[in-house]
Amino acid sequence: MKLTLVFTFSYIGLMIVCSCKGITDRTIKSLVRDGACSMREIGRACDAGRRCGGCRPTIDQLVVTEKRQRETPRGMMKGYER
Repeated sequence: MKLTLVFTFSYIGLMIVCSCKGITDRTIKSLVRDGACSMREIGRACDAGRRCGGCRPTIDQLVVTEKRQRETPRGMMKGYER
């Protein structure tokens, strides 16, 4: 049985996602805004998730969330219709 622990630290609005490489949530969100669409592309761009792998679930969730926000028109919430 393999046990993976994910630690995230929040400091002044920054969350360290990959503690092995010191990559923050802002870096990952920026990469998604610039076109990265997967864990693999994030890893290639900044090396996050390529060492121990403990941050991969968090990176995946950030990618999904950021892509969803990018696809939703500004000022509109999903499920809300006028």
